[in-house]
Amino acid sequence: MRLKVQTKMTLLISLVISAILAGLVSMRAVQAKRESILFLNEVEVSKRYFEQILKQNSASLTAFVNDYSFWDDMARFLKTRDAEWAADNIVTGLSTFKANAAWVYKPDYTLVYSTSNLSADGFTKLPVPKEAQSLLFRKTRQCLFFAMTPHGLMLISGMTIHPTADSERKTPPLGYFFSGRLWSKEFVSQLSRLTESELSLGPIQPEDTPEKRTNMISFGRPLTGWNGRPVTYIHARREHPIFGMLDRAARRQFALYFISSFALLALFYFFFVRWVSRPLGAISRSLDAESTAPVLALSRDMTEFGHIAQLISRFFSQREELVNEIGERKRAEQELRKLWRAVEQSPTTVVITDTRGVIEYVNPAFTRVTGYGMKEAIGQTPRILKSDAHPPGFYQAMWATLTEGGVWHGEVCNRKKSGEVYWEYTEIAPVRNAQGNVTHYVAIKEDVTERKRAAEELRQAKEAADAANRAKSLFLANMSHEIRTPMNAILGFSQLMQRDPSLTPPQRQHLTAINRSGEHLMELISDILEMSKIEAGRVTLNPAPFDLHGLLRDLEMMFRLRAEAKRLRFSVERIGQVPRHVVGDENKLRQVFINLLGNAFKFTEQGGVTLRVWPEADGGRGLRLWADVEDTGLGIAPEEMGRLFHYFEQAQAGRKVAAGTGLGLAISREFARMMGGDITASSREGQGSVFRFHATLQEADAPAEAGKMPVRRVRRLRPGQAHYRVLVVEDEEDNGRVLARFLGQVGFDVRKAANGKEALEEIEKWSPQLVLMDLAMPVMSGYDAIRRIRAEGKRVKILAITARAFDESRRDAFEAGADDFITKPFREEELYEMVQRLLGVEYDYAESAAPGSLPEKREEVTPEDAASLPAALAAEILEATVKGDFDRVMDRIQQVEAGDARLAAGLRDLAEQFDFQRLIELLSKEKSPC
Repeated sequence: MRLKVQTKMTLLISLVISAILAGLVSMRAVQAKRESILFLNEVEVSKRYFEQILKQNSASLTAFVNDYSFWDDMARFLKTRDAEWAADNIVTGLSTFKANAAWVYKPDYTLVYSTSNLSADGFTKLPVPKEAQSLLFRKTRQCLFFAMTPHGLMLISGMTIHPTADSERKTPPLGYFFSGRLWSKEFVSQLSRLTESELSLGPIQPEDTPEKRTNMISFGRPLTGWNGRPVTYIHARREHPIFGMLDRAARRQFALYFISSFALLALFYFFFVRWVSRPLGAISRSLDAESTAPVLALSRDMTEFGHIAQLISRFFSQREELVNEIGERKRAEQELRKLWRAVEQSPTTVVITDTRGVIEYVNPAFTRVTGYGMKEAIGQTPRILKSDAHPPGFYQAMWATLTEGGVWHGEVCNRKKSGEVYWEYTEIAPVRNAQGNVTHYVAIKEDVTERKRAAEELRQAKEAADAANRAKSLFLANMSHEIRTPMNAILGFSQLMQRDPSLTPPQRQHLTAINRSGEHLMELISDILEMSKIEAGRVTLNPAPFDLHGLLRDLEMMFRLRAEAKRLRFSVERIGQVPRHVVGDENKLRQVFINLLGNAFKFTEQGGVTLRVWPEADGGRGLRLWADVEDTGLGIAPEEMGRLFHYFEQAQAGRKVAAGTGLGLAISREFARMMGGDITASSREGQGSVFRFHATLQEADAPAEAGKMPVRRVRRLRPGQAHYRVLVVEDEEDNGRVLARFLGQVGFDVRKAANGKEALEEIEKWSPQLVLMDLAMPVMSGYDAIRRIRAEGKRVKILAITARAFDESRRDAFEAGADDFITKPFREEELYEMVQRLLGVEYDYAESAAPGSLPEKREEVTPEDAASLPAALAAEILEATVKGDFDRVMDRIQQVEAGDARLAAGLRDLAEQFDFQRLIELLSKEKSPC
């Protein structure tokens, strides 16, 4: 037996030596493979870098043709052939974009213009066959190709010519613009320096393969012409001496590892025989003879083998004691079998672990639930079921309870062997021995997956509904922003045009209609924006003291004219002691009243509308204000009452008149609830409706009332002031032009920039006193530009401009460093007022009111004047006035002008003043509308 053990040890040592040698050889192979991979990676990096350099050198050429082919000036040049314009732009562009030649062709490929900054001849025409030109733009609006010329290889970029309005180049081309760059020896030499390679142009050939032996990388690619076929081949060679150094270092490292391993193995063999092989032989003889004699000398040794010898001596003495204990264990096993059968047959999962959490037992129910067999589970920890659904702190808290001797219970998300996730209600309790020490833990588990799945499906459904609502709110907010931006240009230009004193009455009438329609559209946009703010949780109350009686008077005056135009009764009734001065959000309260009254008048054709307001004590918390809006209109069907306050929902009456967005009532109810109240409705179809509204306010002391200054039109800057420079930063060209016109026509010196980066450059060069900064721009946003200006310490006033009418936009602008904030679209008087507040300028004002209003002096119309009108024409004007059709009223007054200009001017003054009552009195006394 001794010889056999020694032989095994010798074989083991030999195998270890062989394994080490094989490992060294494998290590060398792996090292060589890594070097090869590194070499190939370097090849790919060099190729990509080479391609990037080529792409960058063609980018400026492409930018040149793309920029100039998109100019309205280039479109005009095709017609005018203005040589001076070409010299100032195209010739200058050659040097700017590092090009050598340019050609402009008509759509029929007739040459319009060519130029070159090369001393050599031969570039008066595009160096490709004429029949090839029609194929260049067959699939795309641009092209990039190489061509061989008598003076060498040339890279050519082409683009179809379109006007600026055709940003997507969808219309037929107006012509073609080409530009080329000659690959001279100097240009190739420059590319060689950029790519750190030896470059050469030569015949077309297969791609070179890397040469590791010479530490050189050789690669290249063909350069294609207008038809996609190779024109020539560019070849690159790049030296990498580091690979040779790496190879030599690897060889030295392998030799060192080999020598060290051989020395360590020899030393290991010597001590293994001395300290392991001999003691093992003595132990083997003792076990074969079942005697302690062979290990007596070894048992006195203090090494591990000495301890083994002592254990062998004890083993033989304890073997007899073990035989006696076996009988006792058999009796105990019979009792355990009873408990075993109960646990095995239990429908509930049972798991027993040691104090470290290693599984020692699982019952069949565990296998049925998890899919793990008993042999797979035993020896593992419950982490085999871990689903990563709980944070680490969950399991730390569980173990903290168990280590303190407590019982833990709760729901745990686990994962079956199949990967399916399931939930268990688990109770884990410690098992103690006779001394009270914890020896094991037993876990009883119940599958609660179905119950959890039902709860999770309910939660996911709620989250999906919330996510859809948030997405809708974000969409509406973005649409509001996109609409406000062009509306700023529409309303701005219409206000600028109204300042023109040469406008004819019809032109002024049309501009008034544009403004009125634009303001109506903005009301609809505001409704959408209010809805998106409400759903996003961005609407807040702004309570402040205000005059409640004054608000009710304003409402009465506002709707009195509408009532008279439709010949309806209208009254505002205050019941009880309605306080005059209260604290609340006046704007939201006014909007609720206007929405309710506006709906009442919209759907009432006969009878009248009544607004009743009365107070009620609110249990010491304040004042509850109640209001009823009652009408005698079309009424609402019972089946439609449930959808009355839904977004974008309208009753049948609303669909009949085809007015509104279906948002007014929904927004009004949200505002009412924010103010601690609500809106309810009752109606009888065909007889009318009553909308009841209430809100919680606070009584207040009488505030100091400031008189409202009349709106005056700014004519110019008052003479004798400093020269003010204003920079307008706006990426939308129309909006920038509006701002520049508003400021420039009254005397400001104005410049424009298209983004934040250009604004910083203009501020550095021009030093304006005021910057009008749009917040949403490409390249650099207004927020970033304002921060840069403030970081550089520029002492310039900044007025932030945006179409996003959210409070956070205002807050973010002020946090970035803006001095004031204005929302698109704005009125000219609002803009001038803010500029005055920021710069302290003084204006000269025109005698007339704001654009669109009437002169203070107007032509007076007497009943006798009205009596001179033709009966049919007077009837048409009266009918249009009663219906509130302003456009038709102005059109019929225009017909009056042909016969009596003074009478037409007087009637137009009344219409533009919205004095419809006076018009009705004048026309109805003398003429019948029938």
